[in-house]
Amino acid sequence: MTADLIISQLLLLDAEDSEKDIKLFINSPGGSVTAGMGIYDAMKMCKADVSTICLGLAASMGAFLLATGTKGKRFCMPNSRVMIHQPLGTAGGKATEMSIRIREMVYHKVKLNKILSRVTGKPEEQIEVDTDRDNFMNPWEAKEYGLIDGVIDDGKPGLVAPIADAAPPPKTRVWDLWKVEGSKKAKKNLPTEHKMLQNGHTGGQEKKEAAPL
Repeated sequence: MTADLIISQLLLLDAEDSEKDIKLFINSPGGSVTAGMGIYDAMKMCKADVSTICLGLAASMGAFLLATGTKGKRFCMPNSRVMIHQPLGTAGGKATEMSIRIREMVYHKVKLNKILSRVTGKPEEQIEVDTDRDNFMNPWEAKEYGLIDGVIDDGKPGLVAPIADAAPPPKTRVWDLWKVEGSKKAKKNLPTEHKMLQNGHTGGQEKKEAAPL
């Protein structure tokens, strides 16, 4: 779907009924900054509130549009991801031409940072630091950052407890203890010689002294 089509649909829906919220569903890895700014301007032209909802991924300009929806009506689905970063681009040709392109890229960077600062409540300096590299967030982190207002659970916007990302499993095996908490704690969990004899683990073999660590 092109930016022109999204802009046309936004303006059409607003003209049909400006009292009814417009829902803009976002699943986008990003794209052209100028195309994204065109959609942003169309959102601001609408008299109707524009509610933004992320399904899947809102990255780069997708995250920018997600954050610039109507305050109080910016949402994420619980399994979505949000990513912010600075504008990307390339410059080639003569030195003068490269300098023009770089100046234009810096202009967009400053512009985007100012808007993100306004919608999130974060200082511009922090936005610049946080967007220096790809900055991925889960929905609850995005809410805490100020990019969205809530996480949709069971079809209803509201606060739900976050699910821990990649929580480590309980350390139950001796090898896990050895790696994570050190050999001393692991050795305490090793079966004693007496228990091994009781369970018949020796198999009649001669006992060997443990090699020094």
